Amino acid sequence: MIKRILVLATVLLFLMSSALGETWSGTVISTLEKPVLAAASGILEELNLSVGQTVSSGDIVGHTSVTSVFASESGTVSLIKAKVGEIVSDTVLEISPVSKYRIVSATTDAYSSPETTIIHGGETLFIRCTADRSHLAIGFTANLSGSNFDVFTTAGELYIGETVNLYRSQDHAYESKVGVGTVVENDLVQYKANGHLISISVEEGSRVERGQLLFTYASSASTEITIPEDGIITDIQANVGQSVQQDQVLATLAVPNSIRIEFSAAENMIYLLNPGDTLSYLRADDPTDTPRKATISGISRTANGDTYTVYLIPEENDLPIGMSITVINETMH
Repeated sequence: MIKRILVLATVLLFLMSSALGETWSGTVISTLEKPVLAAASGILEELNLSVGQTVSSGDIVGHTSVTSVFASESGTVSLIKAKVGEIVSDTVLEISPVSKYRIVSATTDAYSSPETTIIHGGETLFIRCTADRSHLAIGFTANLSGSNFDVFTTAGELYIGETVNLYRSQDHAYESKVGVGTVVENDLVQYKANGHLISISVEEGSRVERGQLLFTYASSASTEITIPEDGIITDIQANVGQSVQQDQVLATLAVPNSIRIEFSAAENMIYLLNPGDTLSYLRADDPTDTPRKATISGISRTANGDTYTVYLIPEENDLPIGMSITVINETMH
């Protein structure tokens, strides 16, 4: 009984093969691919692509981040030296700080207690000169480094070069003394960049607060990621959130007219296949097994010489790269 079933199955397969003609297993390939590149260095903030997606030349599909520069202290914009779109490699703008004086300070001679030897960034201190104690001012701490720190004044009058004591209490109580400093002039603050200036958020003469956005720049004039040519995305090589470099390959697309079906044929069958012949093919993802047409565009001998590689131009120019295809020569039966 089993032998009869096997014989019957063999006969059915033979009849099916005869009905279909000769068949080969093929794969969809692309003979021409184009890279999708990062326009600028930065963090990849957006990339709206997926494998198999059809895209058009000029489509904007994402962008990388820009470098943002913020004011380190409050002041007035005294000079803007560059324009949006320019390539800069030095100072973009200068700010005249609100604080007239900077006091280069240290915890030297502070009152001996755990509290007075620890300085907190941004805290308010009360200042009095050591000479005759007649010069008073108020300021805040910044630029902490070990026992050293700066104090920027917000009120009061001092002399450049004089020595001052620094206190936490307004009445300058000795127990609140946290250090000693030397008064220097608070110079203009310069903000620099190296790249293409993307935007400027302030104007000359405007008042800015510490932490306010001043300008942005990037390694390229644009941070937008654009599609170089019509095609189908075949591969994605970067993820949102990662750091990328200018001209780094983010994805790859296949040019539509480069879509081919490739299959191997034995040497004893190749004489029946000629460039220009029309064959049929079935897509692996087609449940209806609807035959479609393709034209032989080329034939080449493989390295071992026993088989040939046959290339077809399918009637569909959007076949997914890598899809399995069944190629049929319906005339060979």
